Amino acid sequence: MKVKDIMHQENFCISPWINMVLPHHGNIRCCNDFEESLGNINFNSLDNIYNNQNYKKVRSTILDNKIHKGCEGCRFKESKGGVSKRTIMNEYIKKWNLYNMEVNTNSVLENLMFIDIRLSNLCNLKCRHCNPNLSSSWTNDMLKLESTDIFKNYMHKTIEFKKRGIIEIDTNKIIEICSSLKNLKVLEFKGGEPLLKQKEIKTILENVNIKNIRIGIITNGTVKINNDLKKLFNLANAVFMHFSIEAGENIFQYIRGTSLSTLAPVIIDTHDNLNKVDFTFRVTQMPYNIFEYPNVYNFIKSLNLKKYDISELLLENWVVKPSFLNTYILPLEVRIQAAEELTKFLDKTPGVHKSVYKFRDSLKLPQNNQSKDFKNFKDFTSALDKVRNTSFKDIEPRIGKYL
Repeated sequence: MKVKDIMHQENFCISPWINMVLPHHGNIRCCNDFEESLGNINFNSLDNIYNNQNYKKVRSTILDNKIHKGCEGCRFKESKGGVSKRTIMNEYIKKWNLYNMEVNTNSVLENLMFIDIRLSNLCNLKCRHCNPNLSSSWTNDMLKLESTDIFKNYMHKTIEFKKRGIIEIDTNKIIEICSSLKNLKVLEFKGGEPLLKQKEIKTILENVNIKNIRIGIITNGTVKINNDLKKLFNLANAVFMHFSIEAGENIFQYIRGTSLSTLAPVIIDTHDNLNKVDFTFRVTQMPYNIFEYPNVYNFIKSLNLKKYDISELLLENWVVKPSFLNTYILPLEVRIQAAEELTKFLDKTPGVHKSVYKFRDSLKLPQNNQSKDFKNFKDFTSALDKVRNTSFKDIEPRIGKYL
């Protein structure tokens, strides 16, 4: 069966054929939002994992026009009007002219074109929506909080990492895999904070055909790219820089534990010193920043980036897991207030991306019973505030009065 024969099915996703996530702990997934391990690269070969029973089950479910249980995160984002990894990956069908590619339960490594790499969980921040699996800086807080029920539940999938600190994948294994893929088109580096591993990124890029590859960096924006890596990036087919910014100064500092002022020089340096760079900014939506899109918009606009169109500032990404950090667990009256304030901003700001209008409208919709998740959100916020000596009630009283 070819892509063109099935691509219009409601549940079709190209990811299990062309995309693979190589994380620091070795548990392979077919996309970044997929919620199950398909095999561990530390104990199996790439070829064995790519066509094992787990991978085949994902593909067969998609071919039957059904939703695999590991794909629920994508479906949630789409239900709220957002863009999921599924919709992003399906766009590559047209970009790369994949209409005649064979899609069966078995596949061939020549189809692997997009590799998502997490070299390590090493990170200099400990964002509130993160955990020790993805940030080594979270470990000490987790140890202080491990006795609380909410953190036992929150960390049930990452509890094994709490005492291990920094976890890394063997760079040589990544090189072996990437250099063997004949049709590799994209290498996307995530973390942790990937720019804390610039030596390793450089080594990987020196062992692939960089002129044919689009490089992606998903960064928290606090670390400058060194000169050696800039030289390599300028040789690449293209470079994609994705900066995560959730809020204006006060809420940003609350969520990420650092000031927005640390990001500005890094963003400007990247903008001015990379030739072929595409900029995007991710606003990951959660209860803490429901009022913050205008502040993010104004901060980015103040940077005067000639290579970035502010009208492309999307609002299409939500925290899905844990469920109590999802925006829609907030009381309806809070969400309606946020929608009204966003409307005032949109009325006086022309050219804002259409996704922001969709987000605003979604805030007004009643949700199923969210009382358990909202209680967990309150418990989580209170427990972490005690450890970090912060107070969300004081920083954001519009939500704090409900806590």
